[in-house]
Amino acid sequence: MPPGHITAVIGPNGAGKSTLFHCLAGTLRPDSGRITLGARDITALPAHARTRTGVARTFQQLAVFPSLTIAENVQVGADRAPAPTPRAADQALRLLDLTALRAHPAGGLPTGALRRTELARALASAPHTLLLDEPAAGLDTAEVTALATLLYALAADGMALLVVEHDLDLVAGLADTVHSMKAGRIIASGPADQILHKGTGRRHMGIGR
Repeated sequence: MPPGHITAVIGPNGAGKSTLFHCLAGTLRPDSGRITLGARDITALPAHARTRTGVARTFQQLAVFPSLTIAENVQVGADRAPAPTPRAADQALRLLDLTALRAHPAGGLPTGALRRTELARALASAPHTLLLDEPAAGLDTAEVTALATLLYALAADGMALLVVEHDLDLVAGLADTVHSMKAGRIIASGPADQILHKGTGRRHMGIGR
């Protein structure tokens, strides 16, 4: 996952996308193989320690603290940055258009606001690598468009992004490289137009052209 590059992983349910993601995020340890960050082997590094290396993530199932305010949720990410800065949480709130909700408890807010909160929390940790597990799940069309615009801007600023996603239209318009998985293996890799427009990814997702 090179800097300034958006990499996507697609595949049907059970293909192994989430398992791969959890290995990269540190919540699962692979039985074999290595996970490297630059020249550093981080295979045995636990999830909480990977944040300190500049790797952040979001979750497929929303994982916010419902009793905390939006600002407090985002501050959790800012406090885990490799080099915490006083304004990181405020900057992330503004970037994700959450300033007006900063004092609102996370519990009871709509999915779109909570997805933005998760992403703001991840960005507040000042990552150079961002892992996104189905970030468009539960979002409406306008919210997906706004998400794509933001992710494209983050990549343009030099961040490395990995997106595990079922929304192939989002993947087609966003990803530089797509890996298609089936039964725990990558069966095709290449530019988005090569993998999606020729049908390789869509066939293995069960989607016709």
